[in-house]
Amino acid sequence: MEEYSLISQGDFLIKTNNVKLAIEEVKNKLHDYVILFQQQKPLSPFSDFILEFCKIEELPRIFNGQYISKRVEDYIISLFRGEDVGVHSMFEEYFEDNEFYVTRNEFFTALLAVLEYIAKLNGIKYFILVLNSKEISLSLEKFIDFVLDVKQEVNFIIVDSLNDPELFQNPPQFSGRKLNILNFFYRNDDKLEKDGDIDLKVLLSESYKWMAWETCIYVANQIKSLGVKLDLDFVEPLVYSHLGAFRNEDAIDYTTSAMEGIKEEGNTLLLAKYNRLLAYIYAITQSRWNLTVESAKKAMEFAVKSGDKRQIIFSKAQLFFVGALSGEEALNLLEDIKKIKKGKASLKRLYYHIVSFYYFFVSTRDILGLEKINRMIRSASRYYKRNRDYYHLALLHHLRGNILMEEGENNEAIREVRKSLKLAKRLKSRYITHLYNSLSHLLYTSGKFRESYKFAKESLLLTVKENDIKEVCMSLVNMSYLYMIINDFKKANFVMDLLFRIMYEAKIEELPIHPNVKLWVMDVYIKDNLGLISPCVSMVYNLKEIENLNSEALAFYYWGMSIQSKDLDEKIKLLYKSLEYIGKNEFKYVEVKILRDLIISLKELGKYQEAENLENYFVDLRRNYKFYGVLLSTEKVIINLPLPNVNWELVVNEAKNRYNLLQLQDRINQIKFLERIQGIVISENREEKLIEKFLNIITNSFPNDVVMFVDRERGSVYLPSDYSEKIDVKGLVNFDIFATSPKRSIPQLYNLLNSFVLPFVFSNGEVRGYLVVGSFSEGKFLKADEINIIDISSMLVKSKLEILANLRKIEKISKTDFLTGLPNRNGIDDVIISEVERCKRDANYNFSLVMIDLDNFKYYNDTFGHMVGDIVLKEFAAILKSNVRKLDFVGRYGGDEFVVIMPNTDRDKAVYAAKRWIKGVFSTDFYLDVIKSLSQGNVTLPDDKKLSMSVGVADFKESGYNIQKLFDLSDKRLYTSKSKGKGIVS
Repeated sequence: MEEYSLISQGDFLIKTNNVKLAIEEVKNKLHDYVILFQQQKPLSPFSDFILEFCKIEELPRIFNGQYISKRVEDYIISLFRGEDVGVHSMFEEYFEDNEFYVTRNEFFTALLAVLEYIAKLNGIKYFILVLNSKEISLSLEKFIDFVLDVKQEVNFIIVDSLNDPELFQNPPQFSGRKLNILNFFYRNDDKLEKDGDIDLKVLLSESYKWMAWETCIYVANQIKSLGVKLDLDFVEPLVYSHLGAFRNEDAIDYTTSAMEGIKEEGNTLLLAKYNRLLAYIYAITQSRWNLTVESAKKAMEFAVKSGDKRQIIFSKAQLFFVGALSGEEALNLLEDIKKIKKGKASLKRLYYHIVSFYYFFVSTRDILGLEKINRMIRSASRYYKRNRDYYHLALLHHLRGNILMEEGENNEAIREVRKSLKLAKRLKSRYITHLYNSLSHLLYTSGKFRESYKFAKESLLLTVKENDIKEVCMSLVNMSYLYMIINDFKKANFVMDLLFRIMYEAKIEELPIHPNVKLWVMDVYIKDNLGLISPCVSMVYNLKEIENLNSEALAFYYWGMSIQSKDLDEKIKLLYKSLEYIGKNEFKYVEVKILRDLIISLKELGKYQEAENLENYFVDLRRNYKFYGVLLSTEKVIINLPLPNVNWELVVNEAKNRYNLLQLQDRINQIKFLERIQGIVISENREEKLIEKFLNIITNSFPNDVVMFVDRERGSVYLPSDYSEKIDVKGLVNFDIFATSPKRSIPQLYNLLNSFVLPFVFSNGEVRGYLVVGSFSEGKFLKADEINIIDISSMLVKSKLEILANLRKIEKISKTDFLTGLPNRNGIDDVIISEVERCKRDANYNFSLVMIDLDNFKYYNDTFGHMVGDIVLKEFAAILKSNVRKLDFVGRYGGDEFVVIMPNTDRDKAVYAAKRWIKGVFSTDFYLDVIKSLSQGNVTLPDDKKLSMSVGVADFKESGYNIQKLFDLSDKRLYTSKSKGKGIVS
């Protein structure tokens, strides 16, 4: 047995091939230990052990002061009591993926608190974790990673019996931490005594309860490989597990797959819930915002259809969180929440989440006023403290900081954001970098440049360490602002160039809350102060549709236009315009730069009094923004702040890797998209449903406002099943011009900015229809590879449609009489079966079977030949069909016998109708006209050889609901009519 010393004193690694020898070694070297084996729960070594040494009633006291929310505490207590709890109830469908991360951290913190308590109480120094199940070890690995990152008093020994090199394959990674970790690795295939066969379904259920996301995903994939059907009970844990593991694209796939099954059932309650969940996933991925809003609107529609008041409120709340409700509507929503008493706890949480959301402040401040909003926020703060909801309390402190900043109370605002940061650090929240940037912003707005730099640097270093390229870019924007404010344009220029390079390499088209025009103008201003020409000048000058820009972007746009303007009058007008929009935002440091340019321009034009008035404008503002005067009075660098010490080439390379990963993810998404299309192509044999499902998949996969299929063959327009119709296409398609000009053929589509039309051409050259995908806004456009993948998928659907169309034609031929064009015996049988099914569904429903035989037809056939006979039959069929009702079904039974099936008609009414047919059909001697047209000369017929028809009628009820008896009864009455004479109805 070999022994290796690691970096950290007291750590050692033993490799052995025998589990018993390994554990004996532990016993020889250590005292006061507990060996924990894994069972059918991902964290069962802890759960079983805790229940043995600790009473459930003791848990709240143990958790006290550990930053564990009351919801998590209640959940864990329920878990230990063995109650059937659903972990999804722990999460709200709002837009913070951080909540998954923080909640599981709280869960792990609680477990550690209990283990430390038991260890201290019983003198236990070491917990030996024997990893004897790959499925469960995935989750324990996450727990141990967490343990290594927090200060605690328990030592863990990891004994890995798995023949899996991916799990804990590099023991030295544990050294250098604050824990004494003993790692025993041995390789053998013998199962441990407590490692029996694992029931995967039980393990999935237990893993879900313990928030063991990675284990859930692993086990679910194992179950899927066995061909188990994905029912809703299976899908919901999978969706939340993927969200918890930050595998959002997979969560989208599982949710959309589940929704297909729900649509078939037409369950509006579930459709509301799953559309809301889908909107939530789209939102936290920070992509496909149009799909977020679309899904939220669909959720609302289905909630309204269901009539469930709670679902309506939750769906309306989601519309608020995506910014689709006005301030007035948000206040009405709060009133609606107060009115519902059932499920009061969850609705109360919802109420305070709305109040704590920044958009609520923005949308209602003019209605309620700051004083009332602050009262509501204080009430929310008390609620979160009472429930120990530190996560939302951190968000609330940040919101309070933003409000105080708008009131000009920067010092108070800084204190609030510091409180938020302290909580976020304690919760190990991924929200920290955002708070660093907020603090940096507040501090440089207060003239505290050095302290501001400290937080900007912390944010940048943390995002670089975490390889979060988008957050790196956000931190670089903040850093460039800081250098620009203190007039250190060389460093600002370095940072801006680096920012654009990273965005280019990572193919980041736009940053959150930083429109591109804002970054372009910053670069123009910085380079102008260095005597350089920015490549962004042309981008600003060539910007189109500026009316679509928000007030912040407009302020920067007019400022950017003024920088390069040579005409002083024009420059001054643009700067005033910029100031007008800056006043609506919180960019006082930018306002200083613009005012400085404006004052200089006014003095150059000789307008000294106007310039002096603007300088006096700052007298009051300087009280809150003390650095204004400094910034206005100097062009020199105000304070020297060094560039952070970062290996920028590594960051740029990471940006390239991010792009490559995104490309790979795009390819994976395309493959999944094609797999979904292939799935419906294989499984769906109904043309209408195939088209509808195809449109649904496109709608949920790509940015669009309009997805439709115009069917030339059937003269109809198909939309996705749950489509929120923005256009009324019914009866408005001009099919003659659609192929050449779809927008003209449907006037409502004329405003489509980004669209393409894909014809579905069959192999025989027939155009079945056209797929139309488009949008009404510039922000939603399909990339070339997305159009290409839709094109490929449409070929699969087109091929299946052609097969179904051909099968339909073959089936029609097999059920159609070649001579008359009427349905034959096969077609008649189908209609009879359909009518019988209607009778089964409705006890009051009845239908009649009318059998018809042509009298004297054999005479005409024998005398004038079969050609004449065939034409007579064909003419008779056409005239008979024109005399029956539209809902009646006419078929040729064989020879000169015909059948009429009359839905919702009893025998008496059918007899009356048949007598009317005889008069109508033979009101003219149509058969004589046929004979004369095909024979030479005049034709004279004996009176007893005139063509007529005998009829037998029976309805389904009198047959005793028996199909064979129905035919026998009608046939018997037909021959009764023939025996009594001709042209009679019986």
